[in-house]
Amino acid sequence: MTIANYLYALIDSDEYDNNKWQNWAEKLLENAEYDPHTEWVFHLTFCSKKENVWEILSPKMLEEWYEKYNEYTLTEIIHGYYYLQYQEKKMSLYDLLWKSCGVSVPYEDYFEDSIESAFLYDLSCQIDKNPDIIKDKEFQEIIQNFYTPLCQAALEQKKQVEICSLKDLYE
Repeated sequence: MTIANYLYALIDSDEYDNNKWQNWAEKLLENAEYDPHTEWVFHLTFCSKKENVWEILSPKMLEEWYEKYNEYTLTEIIHGYYYLQYQEKKMSLYDLLWKSCGVSVPYEDYFEDSIESAFLYDLSCQIDKNPDIIKDKEFQEIIQNFYTPLCQAALEQKKQVEICSLKDLYE
């Protein structure tokens, strides 16, 4: 399981705030011994700033070899979490597109990301030119067709994080 990568996407997308990641880590570590496999999780329990999470997670993320085990990139998963937040009315469609354009995950294929960003930027520009386009069924379908599979994949990864056990850290 690529748990550190999954956790990174949850945190980077703001789906998890510091209380959620600290609670997750504390719950996972109940009655656990401190050892090299759990060290990064122990550090998360004391990390209260999103900016510092990357330092904790990055060595484990590189170790996990995310691309080998996952169909979607972390960028796409973060897009899925943004779409979830949009569906929950935590952000507007315009914010969804702009935040998605700005996602940049280290170690990923920047060419692929730039094509995706261009697509999302184009959708944002269409809204700028014609704000009523968001009511257009065809435009809504484009948004839905792009984001729905990403949101489903993100929710599956979130589920894996939430059911993760100490044993999973040793795989």
